[in-house]
Amino acid sequence: MSSVIQSYSSIPGPPGHLTQVSLTYHCPPNSSFTPVTVLQMGEGTSEVPMPEQGRANSTGLPPIDMSWCFPDPDTSLTVYVLVSAPIDVTKFDPRDLHWSLSWEVQPNVWRHINVLYHERSDQPAPNPRLVFWGPLTKMGDIAISGERRVPVAVMTREMRKRIEELAWTVPVIYPNGQWNCQNWLVDLLGRMQDCGLITDEILNKAIDGARNAHVSENAK
Repeated sequence: MSSVIQSYSSIPGPPGHLTQVSLTYHCPPNSSFTPVTVLQMGEGTSEVPMPEQGRANSTGLPPIDMSWCFPDPDTSLTVYVLVSAPIDVTKFDPRDLHWSLSWEVQPNVWRHINVLYHERSDQPAPNPRLVFWGPLTKMGDIAISGERRVPVAVMTREMRKRIEELAWTVPVIYPNGQWNCQNWLVDLLGRMQDCGLITDEILNKAIDGARNAHVSENAK
C-alpha cells in the first residue's frame, strides 16, 4: 500500500537537541494508518520509532518471564535504576552501560523494565536492534554482577503496575549510533513524572545518579 505525505511540520532546536517533526500521511480509503512522528536530533540524526517497540519481525523466542513463579507482591518496594558494571572499571564510557528500572520481588529475584539487545542471523533489518519485550522477572544476585542500584522511590504495587503500563507506550528507535537503552529509560522516567508517579526532583536525581553510578571507578 502506498501513501503520500500530506503535511509536514517541525519544531526546530539547537544542535544536539531533539527536533520534533510531524509527518501526516494520506492513505487510500478503508486503510488503517496513523501519523508518524519522527524525532530528529541536531546535526541531522533522525530518531524513527520501530513498529511494536522492536518486536515486529524479530526472530527467535522472547526472554523467559518468571513472574508466574515469583509474582509482584502486594507491598511497597523500592524501585531502582540498575546500572550495569563496566567491563574495565578504569576505562569506560558511561553511555555504554545498560540501564534498567527494577525492583526486588524476592531476595535475588528482580522485576526488570528495560530494552534488550537482540541479534540473530535469521532476523531481518534492523539487525541487531533493541527490543522492549515487556516487564521481565529474573533471578540474579545484583551484588555479584556488580550492578549499581540508584534508588528512585518507594512505590506500591499499584504504582509499579502503572509503570509497566507506561513502558508499553515508550518508543524504541531504529538504530542510529546514538540512541540507546539509557534514552529509553529517561523517556519512561519522564512519563512517570508526567503522570505524577515521581516528582521532577526525583526524576533529575535518578538520572544524575545513574549517569554517575560508576564515575568513581572511572576516575581511578
